[in-house]
Amino acid sequence: MLPDGVRPTVVVGHARFTGPMAKALADQSYPQATRLHFVHMHPDRIEWGKGDREDAARTAEQHTIQERELCETATRTIAVGPLLHEYALSKLTYGPRVADAVQVVPGFDAMPPVRRQRLGRALIMVLGRVHNENKGLALAAKAVGYAVNQLGHSEEDLELYLRGVRPGRGADVRRALLEWSGLPGLTTTIRNYTENPAAVLADLATISLVLMPSFEEDFGLVGWEALCAGVPVLISARSGLGTLIRASGLPDDLVARVVLDVRKDGAVDVPLWASHISRVLHNREAAFRTVEQVLAFMADRYTWAAAVEVVEDAVRGRQSPALPGNGG
Repeated sequence: MLPDGVRPTVVVGHARFTGPMAKALADQSYPQATRLHFVHMHPDRIEWGKGDREDAARTAEQHTIQERELCETATRTIAVGPLLHEYALSKLTYGPRVADAVQVVPGFDAMPPVRRQRLGRALIMVLGRVHNENKGLALAAKAVGYAVNQLGHSEEDLELYLRGVRPGRGADVRRALLEWSGLPGLTTTIRNYTENPAAVLADLATISLVLMPSFEEDFGLVGWEALCAGVPVLISARSGLGTLIRASGLPDDLVARVVLDVRKDGAVDVPLWASHISRVLHNREAAFRTVEQVLAFMADRYTWAAAVEVVEDAVRGRQSPALPGNGG
């Protein structure tokens, strides 16, 4: 509870993690406060990729019901990115009593600069909760192996850097990576998952290329972090971030260098991703120039000031203007 005399005007809940607590706090102690509910995941998209789920269908339904109840009772629902906005409009915020969800996009204009790794061995990074099959770790490793075995690169000239392993699972993940890549001598660095942004920025300062080959990705903060830090990145089109970039108005030639299709067919996906990995390895300077162009374009259209305005409008009950290229 807050000190006596402190009466918040806004209570914020984050998905099913803090959403129930925010609702209870608003209902029981601050009934006059505006309650905002943020949607940041789509259970039917992500639960099937979690290998430790015995009944993904049941879990996804339970989480969807919980999200819908939180949206129905909130003052306003705010969804992160275009895919979650569509999900909230179609699955969570319908009926005469519920206000349509609004979309917020993280700004591309406020990431601290990082030192950029352009020389020496190329470090190729996969970042995130890699135990989730949806993250496409096998595709990343196979594409790196293809780039070496089929496209003429030397495994001595690159390293696969993995951040996002559960404690105690590093050895198993490393064995799987080497098997998938077909490169038993590939240099690999394994790091546990972290929520420390300073550790992620320190990683990005050493990286030549970040891969986000997700089969399903509600937004894609990994790709967003890499892009905002000015690091070359390949982003799955099956992500909210990829969808946003493709619809942003960015010139097609730049889109094609950062957003790649994922068909869930290794015979198609592996050569495609390997060819783009090869392109970056052949000319890292050009890859860094590309990401600078992409970042400049996105930072001009999606700012933190605009994101704050969306939240402020939700608090005040106003309708925010449509975001560029996605219909609102």
